[in-house]
Amino acid sequence: MRKTDDKTRNDEYRNKLRLSSRVYQYKVRKIQVTNDKLIFIGKNFEKEINLEDIEKIGIERSFNKILVILTIAVALLTLFSQDLPHLITLLITLAITLAYREENLLIKVRGEDRLLRLKILDHREIRALAKTLNERR
Repeated sequence: MRKTDDKTRNDEYRNKLRLSSRVYQYKVRKIQVTNDKLIFIGKNFEKEINLEDIEKIGIERSFNKILVILTIAVALLTLFSQDLPHLITLLITLAITLAYREENLLIKVRGEDRLLRLKILDHREIRALAKTLNERR
């Protein structure tokens, strides 16, 4: 039994990126909300949080930094060349940057000095989950 506990702890540590003293980031594949628990499942881990322990819920929105840098570079190129193909390229990169906005679900756990940042691929799932959790609290 000791080996499984160590393996679980090591897998959880590997999948959890400690960003600061109180923010933990999880890459989540699937989230389930039961009557009294929030369960999020990743590649090598499964974590449960009681719904009563959730103090605050929020959504963090940000843009992909690489796409923003690429858009700025193309904008500078367009500014100096003032060429139609560069302008079209700028509009395309701007559209791609705006389309690929990252959204993370933020959960503040009551009684603990930590904040969970859940990175989920589907943005609609994040919004629906935040709405469901706010209704059940």
